[in-house]
Amino acid sequence: MRAVEQVAEAAVAITFDVPDDWSAEFLEFTAGQHVTLSATIDGERVRQSYSITWSPERAQREQALRIGVALVPGGRMSTWLNTQVAPGDVIDVLAPMGEFTYTPAPETERLHVAVAGGSGITPVLSIITTALAAEPTSRFTVLYGTRSRAAAMFDAELSAMAEQYTPRLRIIPVHSQEASEDVLLGRIEPDLLDALIEGIAPVADVDDWWLCGPEGLVDAVTGWLQRHRVPAQRVHHEVFHTVHHSA
Repeated sequence: MRAVEQVAEAAVAITFDVPDDWSAEFLEFTAGQHVTLSATIDGERVRQSYSITWSPERAQREQALRIGVALVPGGRMSTWLNTQVAPGDVIDVLAPMGEFTYTPAPETERLHVAVAGGSGITPVLSIITTALAAEPTSRFTVLYGTRSRAAAMFDAELSAMAEQYTPRLRIIPVHSQEASEDVLLGRIEPDLLDALIEGIAPVADVDDWWLCGPEGLVDAVTGWLQRHRVPAQRVHHEVFHTVHHSA
């Protein structure tokens, strides 16, 4: 393990070095995929999956993988990763997998919109950086819902990305429990989407929708898109069940 970084009040980013012999297996992944960690915690073997936050290009350049881990109350793996692991520790990691993925389309100009909740931002980070680099004229808008700014994973990194890719990248934070300047107060629900979409683009003009987070969020946005008759092939989604990605 190369590094453990605090990226929110209850979340860390963990970076793993990848030996040269394993580069083909671990570094030739697709943006949006995750890895499964396996460890013995309190005498019991525990496995959980966490999304890769870096683009494949960054991972290959760094010869490493970085994941984001939100602390879940009662979650054995997430508690252990947030409170006990340190650089130099060794953890079993399985090769990247998953179908919530972005395929580069360099000759296209597309409008991407992501709707993420909580730790659902982790695979979206990889997709954002990969898409904006691969599609030089495409644009990306991200609606990111959290309880508060302190709870928002990778908040500083997202701000830096928005500045780097201005005006092609726009981050819209939505906080459910904390009002602050330049942040929407509430939850990402159909009424809020109705109010926001006019400032982004007509629904029909969005080429790809990326939905990731708790089941309630993904279901609500999916239903909203269906009511707007958005073709299913334009909607990519992944639900972060506690037992799958966050525990």
